[in-house]
Amino acid sequence: QEVTRTTLRDRELHRVPGTFGDPFRVVGTMPGVGQVASLLDYPIIRGTAPGASGILLDGDAIPQLFHFLAGPAVIHPHFVDRIDFYPGAFPLQYGGYTGGIVDGITREARPDEERVEVGVDLLKSDLLVRRPVLGATATVAGRYGYPGLLLRAVNPEAFLNYWDYQLRLDGGDADGRWTVFAYGSFDELGEVQDGREEVGMQMLFHRLALRWSRGDDADFDRYELGLGFDRSRTGSEPVEGAEVLGEDEGGAWSLDDWSIHPRARWRRPLTDALAIHGGVGLHWRRSNATFEITDAETDVLPAAWTLQVGAFAETPWWITKDLLLLPGSRFDAWETATARRFSIDPRVNLRWRVADEEATDVWLKGGAGIFHQPPRLPVSVPGMSALMLEAGLPAAVQTSVGAEVDLASGWLFDVQTYFNYMDPIFLDLEVNGTNADNPEGYAENLRRGHQGRSFGAEILIRRRAVGPFFGWISYTLSRSERFAPTGWKPFDFDRTHMLQMVGSLRLPRDWELGGRFQAISGRPTHPWDESTRRAATFARFDFRIDRRVTYRSWMLDFYVELINATIAREQVAEEGDSALPYIFPTVGFRAVL
Repeated sequence: QEVTRTTLRDRELHRVPGTFGDPFRVVGTMPGVGQVASLLDYPIIRGTAPGASGILLDGDAIPQLFHFLAGPAVIHPHFVDRIDFYPGAFPLQYGGYTGGIVDGITREARPDEERVEVGVDLLKSDLLVRRPVLGATATVAGRYGYPGLLLRAVNPEAFLNYWDYQLRLDGGDADGRWTVFAYGSFDELGEVQDGREEVGMQMLFHRLALRWSRGDDADFDRYELGLGFDRSRTGSEPVEGAEVLGEDEGGAWSLDDWSIHPRARWRRPLTDALAIHGGVGLHWRRSNATFEITDAETDVLPAAWTLQVGAFAETPWWITKDLLLLPGSRFDAWETATARRFSIDPRVNLRWRVADEEATDVWLKGGAGIFHQPPRLPVSVPGMSALMLEAGLPAAVQTSVGAEVDLASGWLFDVQTYFNYMDPIFLDLEVNGTNADNPEGYAENLRRGHQGRSFGAEILIRRRAVGPFFGWISYTLSRSERFAPTGWKPFDFDRTHMLQMVGSLRLPRDWELGGRFQAISGRPTHPWDESTRRAATFARFDFRIDRRVTYRSWMLDFYVELINATIAREQVAEEGDSALPYIFPTVGFRAVL
């Protein structure tokens, strides 16, 4: 029923070269998706900052996607059953975003399912265990990283650790299914001084979700209660009133955040062709911060508390068996101690099957809608969820038109065009000093709203993993701009051309060979008040080799992955600066019992 949704599963999540086997990194190979840099996989979807897009797990925002913001994902890769990717025109149940949606969906364990997985590579070890327990099925997963061992070889006084965990219990019967799901993450780095560990940075979060559901996709009730705790801090002894930016460097700072998130969704068929789908939710947060983002004139403080209430309703209507009209609307209200904001977001999607043959489906599709979100940092940091609501709500109008050809043989051809208008934009992702026209100060620039627009065309040719070969070719021709005093200028991470070619082939004797080729245009490297110059085009090749050995009761999978095998140079700053060459090899194995 969505205008644009790409679903990835199984080998498509774990065997794509250049992704370290992390499902969330695979999204970077999809049309319309750019990155800050080739190894920083926070998605820039259709020209919006990563903070404008939802990176979710079962529909709930992940406070921190990667360890230390650039390492492995904080979710065990085999805990995720599939990834649903929406570059735009996403369903109404996803509220509070103006970009796209990346939703990692976990799977309910079968009542009699048993599984043990052990994985080890150069930087981390992981474990997943699934067993029936007292009439239910329990799943325990987690990873522990030891990059500190390599760090100590360079700096014996440094320490660096991380771990994450996922705990899930599934039970129930035909009258209803229930789930208890907890997950969390911890990162810490610092130095040993006088025999004592001094923390330089620490980030952690914990989540607990209690869920109950009944029914199927056509007729269901789903209820959830979520609880959370986040912490981010620098230094071992936080100092009250520390400044993050400004003339005074201040001292250590910390932020603690507690949250509660109940929500519910329902779907009821009204006739054979018409249904109603709706939901409500509430999100309350309480924060305790010992810092402010400040300059000479302006302070930006994390809100002491935030309340969000949302509701949506839509009516999927099959006008004919080949024509689906999906109108709907969403209402959200946000409140803090200093501000109150609300939004109404009407949307409509349309899908029309123009050819329905035994081996081929051809669809035309389109959608338009209004989207709002609270001001949010460009990259998610635990606890840093509510800033400067008094400045207003970032908003966007999204439109998309396209066509897709779905073949029974497993091939999919998808072409889309889009135009998005964003007004206002706060806390944008900037590295070139695009706000240099305002000399008042950095914090004041954060508060100022900007206008933006993005438009382009996306092509996806995909072979699903229905046989020994899977892969896809994705190409994006795009333009993302921000309005400056002198007119429209390129967004700091605008890339005109983005090409991704992915393929993996199973060979005899349980070998599998995969490759990925990436070529992207350079981004602008100068502020708006100078001539627009761009970094050089960057092209990289990755490959991966897997070898699977099966014994009577267990399987061993050995793999070698090489990222940027040609040691291509990626220009990350102004022209004339030396480009950064790199190569990243990894070796590991995974045993399944």
